[in-house]
Amino acid sequence: MVEARQWHNEELTEPRRGEYPLSASAVKKYKRCPAQFKFRYIDQLDGMGGSSPYSTLGSAVHEAIERVLIDNDVAELSKTPNQMRKKMMDEYRSINPDIAQKHSDTAKKCIQVAARYVVMQDVEEFRGIEENFKFALTRSDIDHSFRGLIDVATPTEVWDWKTGKNVYDIDEIIQGMIYAMGFLAKYGQPPEQIRFVYLQKEIERTIEPTDDNWQQMLDFARDAIRAKQSGDFEATPEESKCYWCGYEGYCDASPVGAGAVTWEHI
Repeated sequence: MVEARQWHNEELTEPRRGEYPLSASAVKKYKRCPAQFKFRYIDQLDGMGGSSPYSTLGSAVHEAIERVLIDNDVAELSKTPNQMRKKMMDEYRSINPDIAQKHSDTAKKCIQVAARYVVMQDVEEFRGIEENFKFALTRSDIDHSFRGLIDVATPTEVWDWKTGKNVYDIDEIIQGMIYAMGFLAKYGQPPEQIRFVYLQKEIERTIEPTDDNWQQMLDFARDAIRAKQSGDFEATPEESKCYWCGYEGYCDASPVGAGAVTWEHI
């Protein structure tokens, strides 16, 4: 039985050289399907469909927001909301992602919502924009490193831009607590909260960095680490989930892919 401890009192060390850190995306992917985790992070396979328009959209939106928040006095720019929105849109157009018009319209909406959100928060300055972090836990049950990229770090909070529509409570807990620990490791103090800003849906959801949420994150991370050590990645097929997987062609368990097709079927 591993003794529970306050999340912000965990013993942190530098990641070991040569160890590939777990990301929040990796832990969430393992939770969704261990086989998908294996194809992506162990076998390092690309998805069957290549880069999706949703991924391209998200990358372009993040980069446009990032450029404006890094290159400008945000407190000053917030006094002219239309100017902030215009600057973000200009950056997006300069990136010029190769996506269909309907996706471009979605991206433009996301940028407008992000600009309005920044103005409404009335933050004088940011601690960091697109800040990488790494830390390693040294517990008897988890001895592994983690990494992540914080979209926005204010003096007391983490903001994470979401360009998709899906909202999952457990995914927010996993990412929120890894990012809370990353904030603590980088800045020496715990954040008050982690904000997930869903730009398409125009909603904000927050996670409090609590011991209970930390323990939930550790449970999922522990399972992923044990699977890496044992090599056991049992698929959890589900038709709607497998349809969007991207690795269905590699997976024998997929009900929508070709992984189980043998020569006698051809």
